[in-house]
Amino acid sequence: MVNRMNKIRLAFKLTMKHKINLMNAAIIDTLFILIFGFISSAYLYKIQEYLDAIGAIAVSAQGLGSDPTFSQIFINPLTAGYMFFVILLALLLMLNIYFIFSFLVGASTYVAFNIGHISIDELTKFLKRFFIISIPWILILSLNELVSLYFFFLDTIRPRFNLGNTYFGYFDIALLIFIGYFMMISFLLERKDNLRRSFSTGLKKFKKLFPVYLLMVVLIFLLSHPFIGEFIASLNYYLLLMYAVVIVVPCFTLARVVFKSYFEK
Repeated sequence: MVNRMNKIRLAFKLTMKHKINLMNAAIIDTLFILIFGFISSAYLYKIQEYLDAIGAIAVSAQGLGSDPTFSQIFINPLTAGYMFFVILLALLLMLNIYFIFSFLVGASTYVAFNIGHISIDELTKFLKRFFIISIPWILILSLNELVSLYFFFLDTIRPRFNLGNTYFGYFDIALLIFIGYFMMISFLLERKDNLRRSFSTGLKKFKKLFPVYLLMVVLIFLLSHPFIGEFIASLNYYLLLMYAVVIVVPCFTLARVVFKSYFEK
């Protein structure tokens, strides 16, 4: 534990030594969060509209039964069109996320992994590799998104029939944490057989790497918790923006610096 804290302290010192690069990474991550938030909220708002329409039809329409399944909703002529657009929008959302993720998160990841020395030529090469490395992870996340959408659909429809929620969201959060762990390793490996090696390396070094990764996730979660945000916003909205940009977002960079230091030793 002491050794672990020493490594975190050294990573923090290294990051603070290169404040300009830390600021650059924070700016890129902030751009990603803003663009991601804008795009995803636009798509999800429309998806929610279609799901609400499906729910209203499901309650009033004949032939859907008291607990309609996904297949019943999909093949029913009254709701099939809405369901088609829900799936289409979800896939378009993931395609948009792939491009902004690969470009912006790829750039900030390069800065974090090379916090002491930044090269434009190396950044360009890294981004080209990152676009390729990201493909299987975006596909995995897209599959997870479709599964989540299905359970979100159930949680939207079932209460209209006085049925309980599925509570899939809790499992989904845990799943995303594990996906993020192996994804982070793949960004460090940068190999042709990246996906397979990231899982094998991640499992082999699980006891060493996962606690550090989880510590970083918990730290960022606590710092970005809505309770803290609401409290700071109640004091001053601009103070909240400053807190997010100066404290929370740089932690993403620090987390990657720490994880890389553990991975390489």
